[in-house]
Amino acid sequence: MPLYEKISRIVTKTPNKVAIVFEERKILYSEFYEGINNLIHYLLRLGVTKGDRISWLGLNHYKAIEIFFACARVGAIFVPINWRLSNIEIEKVLQDCKPKLIFYADQKFSAELNYDPSTFVDALAQDLWVDSTKFHNYQMDVGLKSEVLISYTSGSTGEPKGVVINQETILSNANMSVEAHSLNKNDVVLNVLPIFNVGGLNILVTPALLLGATVLLHAKFDLEKMMEDLSESTCVIFVPTILKEIISDPRF
Repeated sequence: MPLYEKISRIVTKTPNKVAIVFEERKILYSEFYEGINNLIHYLLRLGVTKGDRISWLGLNHYKAIEIFFACARVGAIFVPINWRLSNIEIEKVLQDCKPKLIFYADQKFSAELNYDPSTFVDALAQDLWVDSTKFHNYQMDVGLKSEVLISYTSGSTGEPKGVVINQETILSNANMSVEAHSLNKNDVVLNVLPIFNVGGLNILVTPALLLGATVLLHAKFDLEKMMEDLSESTCVIFVPTILKEIISDPRF
């Protein structure tokens, strides 16, 4: 079953459960689903079709997760961009993947880029909210083999390279993560890793949402905020650099 259909089933079962907590805002599964559907209709209205690349440039944000699932529905490919790269490096990635649209929640990440300004879209703009019933039954040729994500490598030994991932791989990884971390629908997953990295999007966030669990999504790693939310979470993953900072803190 493709990603959109999977999340649709979860919403049907638990519409009033909190899906994502982001910057003190609690987004219910029904609200999350409405956001996904509004984005689907917005993408279709702009002529986005199967195989088109749709980028996200910026810190972690719940709108980026909605865009990912919207891309899964229309057959577009979600491309989160590493905002830590220099402008020249970001421009090279954009030239490589050639996105039809580049979403952002903070214009500072796109202000100085030498790239077609017509492709940039404010993910928080009011005109993204459209009639959520207009295209509800629109038929799209999307399945498990459909490509849904391009994740760029770090480029530590050369230029960053885009790795194309299909829906079946995302779901297989989700199943693996559920088993490896003993995840269930009652979990509260804390994510401080960037979603431009497969670890940030695929190890806990997507698997948790496909289970109907709750995700505490941080815009980026912040030790103080993480310490506040750590006691509320049941599962979290850290990388060595974050672990080093945590164990250096006297509260640990």
